[in-house]
Amino acid sequence: MKFIKWSICTLLLFIFQVLFFSEGYSQPNYTKNVGIGTTTPDPSAVLDLSADSMGFLAPRLTSAQRNAILLPARGLLVYDIDTKNFWYFDGTAWQMMENSQSDWSLTGNANTIATTNFIGTRDNVDFLIKTGGSGAVFERMRVLGSGNIIINCTTPHVNDVFSVYASGATGAINTLGTSAINGYSGITGIGVYGENLGTGFGVYGKSTTSGTGVYGTNDGTGDGVWGDNGGSTGAGVRGQSSNSGIGVYGGNDASGIGVNAYNSGTGNALVAINSNMAAGAGYAIYGQASYFTSFGLYAINTHTLGTGLISVGNNTLPIYLPTGSGGAFTGFGTGTFALAEDQVAGTGLLSVGNYLASYSTLANGSGVAANGFNIGVYGLATSIGNLPSDTAHAGGYFVDGTGGISAYAYVGMFDGIANRKIVGNGTVNTIVKDMNNKPVMLSAPEAPENLFQDYGTGKLVNGKATIQLDPVYSKNISVSTAHPLRVFIQLEGDCKGVYVTNKTQNGFEVIELNGGTSNVEFTWFATANRADETRTDGFVLKYSQERFTKAPKPQDVVKTKPSSVTKKFNFTLDQLKLKSFKSQIK
Repeated sequence: MKFIKWSICTLLLFIFQVLFFSEGYSQPNYTKNVGIGTTTPDPSAVLDLSADSMGFLAPRLTSAQRNAILLPARGLLVYDIDTKNFWYFDGTAWQMMENSQSDWSLTGNANTIATTNFIGTRDNVDFLIKTGGSGAVFERMRVLGSGNIIINCTTPHVNDVFSVYASGATGAINTLGTSAINGYSGITGIGVYGENLGTGFGVYGKSTTSGTGVYGTNDGTGDGVWGDNGGSTGAGVRGQSSNSGIGVYGGNDASGIGVNAYNSGTGNALVAINSNMAAGAGYAIYGQASYFTSFGLYAINTHTLGTGLISVGNNTLPIYLPTGSGGAFTGFGTGTFALAEDQVAGTGLLSVGNYLASYSTLANGSGVAANGFNIGVYGLATSIGNLPSDTAHAGGYFVDGTGGISAYAYVGMFDGIANRKIVGNGTVNTIVKDMNNKPVMLSAPEAPENLFQDYGTGKLVNGKATIQLDPVYSKNISVSTAHPLRVFIQLEGDCKGVYVTNKTQNGFEVIELNGGTSNVEFTWFATANRADETRTDGFVLKYSQERFTKAPKPQDVVKTKPSSVTKKFNFTLDQLKLKSFKSQIK
């Protein structure tokens, strides 16, 4: 045992001598830094290694041996012979130090192999490009694991290989610009070229809101959009809007024609189709006037029994008078929509009935001015069937959109649950005169349930009174355990107090407390839920079961930007033929 202790001590002494007295070691002034191969180690280094024909050799471990190190210190460095890379422990997990040949340099790489080198992922994980930060809002481009490429969004549009989302588009991450893709060309080049070899489209333009599917402009003598078809079934230019945009837009700032269509056969001079049946869809044809003597659309039929204009909505059949008329408009929800651009006295639609010799409009203009001998306006919605509670059928719909929250009201409405007289988001008011004979408003009370109310008087006789409700009132209320009759009593004399009992759909009893026998008059107020009704088709309107019923949403309104064209169209049919003929020659 003494020999072993002596041997250990001798070994330690030898190591001490090698470290502190060898030529390659230095510890000046007995500081805490050590130099090997140099007598002047750098004062900022704990260990300074210097050599001209040797290097530093780190511990070499397999991946399994590295992962088996017990409680590795943060900063521990080893060389993994399996991955052929240095690995360090960051305090939580092992991290690999990539070699320069596998990294992409900020100044570019050389000697790359197209079939081997790439930027991306080796698993089915999206590849992202960001600028400005690492947060989600800094994402600029994404390549999905499926191969789809997206700019300024996280999911591609259906069937898109490459999707670009501009500002305002649904799904856009950031406000980068209002144009998704622009193409620019010089004198003889092509800004954007699209080719299709099948039955699809070379270039397809679509607008789903208030934009433009394809917009062409020319500031010289050329053409904004030129379409040419030499076949028999195709189309030179096809415009289609599947939402609230414009399929084809033609503008003219002089006395010419924005869009000219002519046909001398049995076909159609102009066909405009908007196939979007969703809420907020655009228009097949849009006409606008900016002065009260102008016309947004001018239609004429020269036949004595002709109809100047026929318009059909809601995918129904056209209905028109056999004797002809200026216009025939048919629709389930809305038969006619009219717009006047004059901001002072414009009237969108003036309708006169009963062959009145004179008619009137508002001095400040209005959307509709209707004049009739007995009834000025009659509205009818012919849609049938039950609806979700957030939609509605109504004979009339009115909205004031000037404030931050628009006031809207449905008139003559059915929402799938019950019939409604007037439904809106405002208050119910009447106008009376104040002490200075100025008009002021009174507001009607409203409740979360459909309630019918009645009032009356009664008198205790020897402490008891029986009140019979009006039979008309009783017939139209629903009284049950879930919806009891609610009665309130106001005594008009001295007694011990009263309570109400035996409440039914036909009446109730008033009893004096503590067996009292007073003969006192009182006023009563009764309220009850409105009774249900059954329509002729068997549908039950469940008025009694309503409480805070879901209200109908406001109708979607599409606001279009006013056009700069304010000139009156003044041309003849012969002029149209001449224009069309010139276009064909060109």
